[in-house]
Amino acid sequence: MNKAKGFTLLELVAVILLMGIIGLGAYGYLRFGSQVYVDSTAREQVLNQGRFLVERLSRELRNAVPNSIRVSADGDCLEFVPMAGAMQYLDAPVRPASGSQLRALSTLAAPYWNQGLYGSQVWVIINPTQPAQLYGAPGNDQRLAALASIDAEADGTLLLTLAASSRFSKDSPSRRLYLGAAPVSYCRQGQAVYRFGGYGFQASQPLPGGGLAGGALMAEGVQSGVGPLFRYDAPVLQRNAVVHLLLPFSTLSQDAMFFNLEVHIPNVP
Repeated sequence: MNKAKGFTLLELVAVILLMGIIGLGAYGYLRFGSQVYVDSTAREQVLNQGRFLVERLSRELRNAVPNSIRVSADGDCLEFVPMAGAMQYLDAPVRPASGSQLRALSTLAAPYWNQGLYGSQVWVIINPTQPAQLYGAPGNDQRLAALASIDAEADGTLLLTLAASSRFSKDSPSRRLYLGAAPVSYCRQGQAVYRFGGYGFQASQPLPGGGLAGGALMAEGVQSGVGPLFRYDAPVLQRNAVVHLLLPFSTLSQDAMFFNLEVHIPNVP
């Protein structure tokens, strides 16, 4: 008569216990590997967002009209006037004279600025030395006027016609004029940075919820309530204006990543 073959209860318990130990070890190893992958992917995503924001903002700032930059009191909003073009004028209505036409020299070809990028409306700006001269009511210190049209003359000069009779406050030392587009703002809202445009010139700097709405998302994962994002050092005789960017990002693991950059703005009014 054949004897029955099989495992004893003790053997089964030992195997189950051994398989459980092996399974826990494998789970811990796989969990650690997957967590490292998730963290590295999140850090790479944050890094790419930070690089995009820094590159986009620094390029726009380097092409801003001189002395058009202003920063909110909390450092969360940065505003500037994009430079759509520049040229040298031969004559302009500067105090005490007034008029609606300027004559200029330029190598730019029609339509004289990128309307797809800057829009169809630009302003003539002459010798701005501080932001209030651009954003505030001109009064007796007018530095900008809306442009109506530009026409090429037979002698190779350009005739710029303003939307209304104007009287610029001062000549530019180098007789340079800028074509400025509508102001642009970069602001932190919560844990994101948005770009705002198309809201026009305002004497008081507009903020999200107080003049700014419908911004384009530039980056997410920005730490909220962590220091100012922007700081502006006005130009002096020894150096150009400097915009300091300090952008703190946080990942899923709450690791902090900082982008610290100085953008120098040429001071050539």
